[in-house]
Amino acid sequence: MALARCDSGPRERDVSLKTDLSRVNAPQRNSENAPDDWDAAVRSAFLRCCLREGIRAALAVQMLNRAAPSEDTRELREEARDASRKAAVGWLRIETFLARYTDLAALALSRCVEETTLEIRIQSDRSSETLSSSASEPSQAPMARKSQVQRKKSAAEALLIVERARERLERFWAITDFRAA
Repeated sequence: MALARCDSGPRERDVSLKTDLSRVNAPQRNSENAPDDWDAAVRSAFLRCCLREGIRAALAVQMLNRAAPSEDTRELREEARDASRKAAVGWLRIETFLARYTDLAALALSRCVEETTLEIRIQSDRSSETLSSSASEPSQAPMARKSQVQRKKSAAEALLIVERARERLERFWAITDFRAA
């Protein structure tokens, strides 16, 4: 089954579908030789699709909820649908990789989840420092606060997505009865 890339635009989507189909039709490697790019594929599916598009969808939904009844929200609704669809494709790709590459994909996803968690914490610390330094300059304080609120919302959504990935990994390890040495 070919999956479109989640980060492609309308024109690129046709090309990526053809590329994905060529991969599907290519001779399969035996299970002893995993493809060279399985780690990159898992990382891309999680970071670009699940995480980035998941955050975009959540923020679009939040904006929809805050929109005034008189506002035209068609574009925002389409943005939320598009991002949700792309995030779903990412989760489907993760499931496909877990089924195909088993432990290799799970370990790659686990590493990616931990790196993402660390990056979220680092960004949160940096944005806190930025806000305190901008408080000394009153002209920049409102912009810094608005940016800080946006970053906090994004970080909160990212942590929810990371937690979902952790839960999926727990189910994977329980099913495969993996025992760490």
